[in-house]
Amino acid sequence: MKHAIAVRTLLISRTAAARFACLALLGLTLPLQLHAAEFKFTQIDYPNALATEVLGINDRGDIVGVFADNDMAHGFVLRKGKFQAIDPPGSILTFARAINLRNEIVGFYFDANSIQRGFYYYNGQFRTIMVPNSTENDATGINDLGVISGEYFDLNGIEHGYVLEGGIFKTIDVPESLSTDIWNVADNGAFAGDYSDASTVHGFLSPKPGVFIRLDFPGAAATAVRWVNETTQLVGRWDDYSIPLVLACSTQCHGFFWEKGEFLSVDVPGANSTVALGINDAGRIVGRFIDSSGSEHGFLAVRCPDSACQ
Repeated sequence: MKHAIAVRTLLISRTAAARFACLALLGLTLPLQLHAAEFKFTQIDYPNALATEVLGINDRGDIVGVFADNDMAHGFVLRKGKFQAIDPPGSILTFARAINLRNEIVGFYFDANSIQRGFYYYNGQFRTIMVPNSTENDATGINDLGVISGEYFDLNGIEHGYVLEGGIFKTIDVPESLSTDIWNVADNGAFAGDYSDASTVHGFLSPKPGVFIRLDFPGAAATAVRWVNETTQLVGRWDDYSIPLVLACSTQCHGFFWEKGEFLSVDVPGANSTVALGINDAGRIVGRFIDSSGSEHGFLAVRCPDSACQ
């Protein structure tokens, strides 16, 4: 079970988890409407795995994620009902985070020295993503145009978001933030992620260059956006106040769906915790949940029409 725990601990990178842990519980919220909704959930488990997390989905329905076995955590892709493990050479832990329609995959791995590195994978070949002047980095998104996004830590230990397009890195920081993490760039150029200030962690949407819209789930201790699709639907994680943020994601963690100023909580029925991590243009949501026995699974969720799940 220690491998399953490792997967849960590393889903939000060590650095992002530290951001949640070091911030006070003073979350502010925007006056946005909150509604209840129903979703139809399908559980996803890598065969014979100790734990599974689904981290990304493309518009064709191909899925990527991570699973734990008796040795380590591996990335995987699920395409047309068939699972395939993917691990960069020399990695000790691998997380596949995003896949586009060209079957390009990005994610991160830990090398033999336990340094976190982003990777790009296509047609059986891996390439390590090296952000200039960084100590470690992550690749969290790749759109259908091949634009890669993620976060890195500079030589002073400060976290920044980045976009990699045409071989050129661009650093992006939310104004007046202490740290910034970009999760994906949609094909239309909008991007989303989270940032920290002196009080907590906030989600954000940037619909055009230089514009950052803060998004806080109503009443949440912290909010983190994890994906934006072409129709500007967003998913992510919000934390309630039941457990202090100094603890790893447990019963305080919930998923959310956001569209046109309205939040919906996304919680797998009977689960101890849920996190929504990706949404494609058809509105199909993927993520992870911990069941009542403490086991971790991936999920695919579809919003039911007229809130009537069958």
